[in-house]
Amino acid sequence: MSFERRQTRQIHVGKVPVGGGAPITVQSMTITKTADVEGTLQQIYALAAAGCDIVRCTCNEAEAAEGLAQIVPRSPIPVIADIHHQYTMALAAMEAGVHGLRLNPGNIRRPEHIKAVASEAKDRGLCIACWCSPVVYVHVGIHILLSCRRGITRAPVYRQQ
Repeated sequence: MSFERRQTRQIHVGKVPVGGGAPITVQSMTITKTADVEGTLQQIYALAAAGCDIVRCTCNEAEAAEGLAQIVPRSPIPVIADIHHQYTMALAAMEAGVHGLRLNPGNIRRPEHIKAVASEAKDRGLCIACWCSPVVYVHVGIHILLSCRRGITRAPVYRQQ
């Protein structure tokens, strides 16, 4: 079976190349509470052994961000923080050392919060995945690309004044 791939720009999630002719990557998500460091790491190692290239862990509370700080350095594969509603959790996850963020567009609504997350991600050279369907990782630069059912759209990245 052969599929024609759309030409894209390559980025890296940790050391894993994504897009731009790189091999297709496998991503999964843990189902433990991220604050359960040992349980989450067990799942990550099992996923990596099964061929997973990138893993997502939820970061929905302060305890999860603290867990990420212990998980990221011990993970055999790059860790993406899955963020819902709280921009402070995105900032905490980046401080914990994650390799990227997965955000739901529209869940972080205040422009100053979006600016804070985008600015910090850009400063750290992290990618942000905006989930509509399907997921697309983008490197924060001039634009954040949002992949939606209607196609690729461009959204301006807020710059610090």
